[in-house]
Amino acid sequence: MTGFGTRVWLNKQNGRLLSNSAIGFMSPGFDNDDLGFLFRSDLINTHVGLGWQWNEPNAWRQYANVITATAASWDMGGDRVLTGEYIGGQIEQRNRWSWRGSMFALASALDARRTRGGPLMASKGSLNFQSHFDGNSTRPLFFAIDVNPSTGGDGSHSVSVSPSLNWKAAPNLSFQIGPNWVINHADAQYVTTTVDAAATETFGIRYVFAELDQKTAGAEVRMDYALTPNLTFQLYAQPLVSSGRYTNYRHLARPRSYAFVGSPADAGASDFTFRTVRGNAVLRWEYDPGSTIYVVWTQDRTDIVGDGEFDLNASLSQLARTPANNVFLIKATRHFEL
Repeated sequence: MTGFGTRVWLNKQNGRLLSNSAIGFMSPGFDNDDLGFLFRSDLINTHVGLGWQWNEPNAWRQYANVITATAASWDMGGDRVLTGEYIGGQIEQRNRWSWRGSMFALASALDARRTRGGPLMASKGSLNFQSHFDGNSTRPLFFAIDVNPSTGGDGSHSVSVSPSLNWKAAPNLSFQIGPNWVINHADAQYVTTTVDAAATETFGIRYVFAELDQKTAGAEVRMDYALTPNLTFQLYAQPLVSSGRYTNYRHLARPRSYAFVGSPADAGASDFTFRTVRGNAVLRWEYDPGSTIYVVWTQDRTDIVGDGEFDLNASLSQLARTPANNVFLIKATRHFEL
């Protein structure tokens, strides 16, 4: 594939008045997979943002800002695929506590990806909120939390909660634990595509959707230990359990709409419970400046069943009995001076 793209920014970051604006496009044939990740092509997008910041500390505030922006995107055919308004702000107190919050309001638009390569489909508007707090990171023990709720005009809604605790037990030893929970209801989750000559409105193909209720719990656990300035040991683990149930199967009635036609025969997806735990241990020795040896052990346990039951204790117990995939790796680098 061949294509082209460009982007132009105009930013102002010094002083009290902030500005961040850009316009760019990528042609339908643009593909940079050999260079990096490409989220999408066939896009024209632009945004204009203004803000104000308070750089001078006062009796209770170290720093603060507020930013607002408007954004819009189209495909190369002129179809509007995004219209949004953003407002957000940040405050850092004199005691180094930090607070951030934002709201992103999306209007109704057209979505070229929801049918997985099929016709354009309408998407309803939504409100997306983000909030964050973290304590004084210079202290041996500090806490942080993110809470991100959203609601859609189609009846979809979700909320994620992600607290974390960081403990510097010693100058050379630190621990971090960050559990997270997500509850999500999707009004129209893509399920599958089937051929049906009777589906003349969608060109002989049915694009099947269903409501999805999903619960997810996970965590990230990390330990960093410096035995010497040149010898370090790291442990990392990431367990995750996610269960989902599908109901109210139906298929897209016509392109460029959010209308559906349903029947019992549309059922085609299985409820699921996905559980996994991944972890690694890394020993790093810099035996000479710029020259390093890594010894790595990685373990992965994954189990999938079709019951849709969210039972955290049972899932973690099952993971302990699930066969593990283990990978051992040794990597050595040598720095030569010329």
